[in-house]
Amino acid sequence: MIVNTYFYHRILRNEDSIIDAEDAKALLAHNIKTARKKMGLSQEKLAELIDVSTQTINDIERRRSWISDKTAVRLAGALELELFQLFTPVLEQGKMDKGFSLEQLVVNLKQDLKSDISAYIDARFNKFLNLRESI
Repeated sequence: MIVNTYFYHRILRNEDSIIDAEDAKALLAHNIKTARKKMGLSQEKLAELIDVSTQTINDIERRRSWISDKTAVRLAGALELELFQLFTPVLEQGKMDKGFSLEQLVVNLKQDLKSDISAYIDARFNKFLNLRESI
């Protein structure tokens, strides 16, 4: 499975490649919940660590509210992540650990892009061959 299937498939399908607010909320919520559970933190403990209410954490993880820049920074710190990692679609693949760098993300994305493009070209070419044979 590729690191950021969601984004590549939106691009390869010629769909709008700009993430909308709901997609961003879903990604952030997923990453926070994944990192929190990976660290063995409850919503209550995470809320205590960043000085917000448990309801705030619950609302973020359920995509009912967005976060301020200050809360994002505190969340990243408490979850031992870089700020960009909260908004990067690699947590679900288990590939983002403490110390995961932006450089490593770019390397992974390049590898995945090569695989996706190759698969896309193969599929299009096979479709073309099948169409040509049916004529």
